Amino acid sequence: MTHVDEGFLTRAVDACLERKADVFGGFYRPFVADCARRVARWEAEWSARRRERVDLARVTPPLLDGAMDQLHRIGIRALITAFRAQREEPGALDYAGFHTRISGDDGRKTLLEAFPELDRLLHLVTARHLRHTGEVLEAAAADHSDLAAALGAGGHVVGILPGLGDPHRGGRSVCVVRWDNGVDTVYKPQPRSCHRLLQALQELLDPNGSFFGPLCPPALVRDDVVWQGYVTGTDIRAPGEDTAEAAARYFRRFGRSAALLSLLGTNDLHHENVIATSEGPVVIDLETLVSLPERTAEGDRGVLPRDIELSPLNTLLFPVRNMGGHIDVDLSALGTVRTEQSQRLKSFTVVDAGTDDIRFATQPAAVAPGGANIAAAGEQIDPRIWVDHITSGFAEARELLERHRDAVIDQVGRGDWSVRQILRPTFIYGRFLEASTHPAYLADRADRAALFDKLPHRQRGVAPEAAAAAVRAESAALVDLDVPFFEVEADAPDLCVNGTAERIGGAVAASPREALLSRIDRTLARPPGRDLSYIRYSLASSVDDIWETGARRGRRRAVVSGALPELWDTRAWHRLMADLVVEAQGGLAWMMPRLYGPGLRLDGANTLLYEGGGLLVYLAQAAACGQDTGIDAGAVYAGAAPEPVASEPFPLAVSPFTGLLSTRVTGLELRRRGAATGVPLPVAALPDASGLAVEEMSLEDFDYVNGFGGYLVYAAAYDDPGGPLPQTLALEPLLRRLVEFDGPPEEQPGDVGLAHGRFGRIAAISAHVARGTDTDGRARAHLERFAEAYLRRRWRDDALRDPASEATWCKGYAGIAAAAADMLTCLDVPRAEIRRELQPEVERVVSAELSPDLSLCHGAAGRTAMLCRLADQLDWPELRTQARRLSDAFLERYGADGWGSGIGSAPELPGFMLGVSGWLYSRLMLEDPAVRLPRCLGGR
Repeated sequence: MTHVDEGFLTRAVDACLERKADVFGGFYRPFVADCARRVARWEAEWSARRRERVDLARVTPPLLDGAMDQLHRIGIRALITAFRAQREEPGALDYAGFHTRISGDDGRKTLLEAFPELDRLLHLVTARHLRHTGEVLEAAAADHSDLAAALGAGGHVVGILPGLGDPHRGGRSVCVVRWDNGVDTVYKPQPRSCHRLLQALQELLDPNGSFFGPLCPPALVRDDVVWQGYVTGTDIRAPGEDTAEAAARYFRRFGRSAALLSLLGTNDLHHENVIATSEGPVVIDLETLVSLPERTAEGDRGVLPRDIELSPLNTLLFPVRNMGGHIDVDLSALGTVRTEQSQRLKSFTVVDAGTDDIRFATQPAAVAPGGANIAAAGEQIDPRIWVDHITSGFAEARELLERHRDAVIDQVGRGDWSVRQILRPTFIYGRFLEASTHPAYLADRADRAALFDKLPHRQRGVAPEAAAAAVRAESAALVDLDVPFFEVEADAPDLCVNGTAERIGGAVAASPREALLSRIDRTLARPPGRDLSYIRYSLASSVDDIWETGARRGRRRAVVSGALPELWDTRAWHRLMADLVVEAQGGLAWMMPRLYGPGLRLDGANTLLYEGGGLLVYLAQAAACGQDTGIDAGAVYAGAAPEPVASEPFPLAVSPFTGLLSTRVTGLELRRRGAATGVPLPVAALPDASGLAVEEMSLEDFDYVNGFGGYLVYAAAYDDPGGPLPQTLALEPLLRRLVEFDGPPEEQPGDVGLAHGRFGRIAAISAHVARGTDTDGRARAHLERFAEAYLRRRWRDDALRDPASEATWCKGYAGIAAAAADMLTCLDVPRAEIRRELQPEVERVVSAELSPDLSLCHGAAGRTAMLCRLADQLDWPELRTQARRLSDAFLERYGADGWGSGIGSAPELPGFMLGVSGWLYSRLMLEDPAVRLPRCLGGR
């Protein structure tokens, strides 16, 4: 081995500084040189045996590089600030001159006198980096023989990569130790690790490893250190294996592992902590194998957050995007489907390094794909396609855990272990630490301490009376650049602080062992289908744009028998929905996906007719038809309906489908079906409309689904004396403005369809002509001219030329035929003549090719429902026969698999216009002519 002499160390220091030459690397020479001198002393201080096992000459360069990276992260913004400040002074230096000055003793001293806290931190980082790496190398030498036997390490230590995790307890972090036989081992400083608990459960539940797969790396467990084999992400295919076979195995094992880890309460399993391999997912960080529950009064938190805490979503294995979430990127272990940049979280970057224009600037925080991004043949696999395998694997593991419940409980009751309790998301600590190295905080240690004292006095799992002490402990760690580390021993209720003797007594509600035993009972008591639905919904929310097009849109491909009920199994679908219901104060609750711009977010039961509210209307209608749904739709509505009045702006607020008013419309429709909501109908008033002028409204404001077009239909269709009216927006002026906007009746500008095009406007005008709002007859005259022009010319837009859209309710002939029937009816055209005039539209609805889309909005349910509606409205019984044939044909072709809900990324949505409940509603209409659509959809 090469001797580490003075010349060697000088060359190593120079190379390290040169690597950072464009970001003032020379400034750090004394700190890096101090590291090198301490390394040189190791040769003299270590025993001969230890020197033989560590090749210091090969270890030194990466060790110095690790120190340099830490020094740079702390000092760069202060150095840039000082450089740019001197440019305003006489005799200003360019980048090279300034770098030379601060690389000298006098220049460095002057700069550090301006930033005393920076001086302290640089010395602190140097000292603890050497102490920590020394501990790692000492442990590697001491455990040499056992590491060779357990993990295949051999020969000398030839490299060390420190700082691969957050620094804790004096800068200690995860390191990779490299051996000259090519093996890498991972060093984790973990006191009283609970790794042995997982090992014992693996041996109990899966002795040959065929069920869960590897689950975690091979390990050598010591009292204060865990050594693990180094795991890298690999192609999930074994040599010669088919991609589909490999993906099915991987995702099934992912689901099984998720069930076990969820049962234990594991959290923080984000995309950096789970690695995809050909044998299955491997968890590389088990510090939080057992997490403690939130310690707050029942009334302080909603019922759904408490329920989610028991669910697999708490693990962070699955995407969790919720309506109020602060993180807008996917950090989950399934990995991002796309690499994304956050629109909320900011970081800083160095711009124009090495030039006179060097500066630091903010930029969106990026989330690079982690090791869990699953690939085959170099191509990333979308986990949404394989959701059936994930949920099937989860269900299999749950059954295994239930069979072995007593043995699992017995194993949990044994042994001395501890857990790390994460009091708040670690990204918050990271953001505070990054902020604290801004030059504004580097003049005095007290300035940084004051910044950390701003941490909220509420932490996960900590009693309110212990919050202040916990914040003090957090601040004390952060001020020395550590991420706070709180440990809880298996049978103690105290927080052990940052690896010291300090304890915060009684801070947690239950010891980890007590909490885990309680969690096992509560988790296995949950309805089995709830967690499976949560997994599906989480994957549905994992992308930014749900309106995908092409072959992937709305298709279930990787189908597993029994993963979801067949579409004709109504009882099974009811059970699936009933599993989601959670008892809540004042009613019932459940969690569903909700449309949020172009994406989906998880939220409590929403009452929008378009989505969750329509699902409730379906359940109420099914109950009225004598079906046992197992769900009190009115009670769910009572628990979810109250909403803030000003939650949406005009015109969305007045939409009966998607806006604030929709909550009231859902209540009206529930009452029509005999459901007792138990609460006064909400939304008795709309946002203040005093700033709106009818004459200034745009064409888009009168959208049928999302605007005043739908509001006009609501006002005409519902007898709602307590309903809201915009104070300054009377109905007749709105109608007049709509007639003006509709344009010349003989011409067709833009889209024709019902949901967002011209027939949506015609539907609103027709509703008020029929209601009598049209006092001067202008609207009726407009309809007469339009009806004549349309029936003569049959305008078509792009959607009507598209085989996938031409027959739909949203943009196609199903919606057009329904709106045209209302138009001709209000013009007193006889039914026989209407039937004759609309024959071409109806023929297109009947004969268009069936797509896999079952939805009311875009698919087979909408076509079926509109045919039933026209059959009843126009005394046209043949259309019911056609509707039955169409619906049955869809069932025959897609009922077992292949169907979608009308949305690309979420084929199994439960919603009404987009989802399974709309399909089930259309089947009710086929069975019973008394079942009518909601009135804003043309029901009578």
